[in-house]
Amino acid sequence: MLRLGIAVALASSSAAAQDLSESQWAKVFESVPVLNKGETLDRMPSPTEREKISSAIKDRLKDPESARFKWTSLRVPRDGLGTYCFLTNAKNSFGGYTGFEAHSITTVAREGEIVAAIMIGSQDRQDYTVRLCAREGYDDLHTAEELSE
Repeated sequence: MLRLGIAVALASSSAAAQDLSESQWAKVFESVPVLNKGETLDRMPSPTEREKISSAIKDRLKDPESARFKWTSLRVPRDGLGTYCFLTNAKNSFGGYTGFEAHSITTVAREGEIVAAIMIGSQDRQDYTVRLCAREGYDDLHTAEELSE
């Protein structure tokens, strides 16, 4: 538990995340436990779940209203904590779209439904986000889909 706390503390601020060396990033990555174990959901997130997930990340975006999402199949546990990975594309400070980037978010599920989504850590290092997502079962982010309500 202490290792997870240290990893979250190190990765939680953007400024701190940008200052980490490769070896420090590797330690953070290795200390984060795999959450998607046992029986997991295997379906696309519902409109209500997508709203919870998108709300958790929008405050970290420069222009949240411009955000476009590509969704993957949920692979989180039916109950408890899980990691969900998806893609976003939003405008930067200059008004241009950045291109789709991977994000991982911590979810809380009850009886097969996502009841909460929490953004923990930094998304500054796409290489580690993609590695984390692959480790959690999302090795096919390139197949993510834009869904309509």
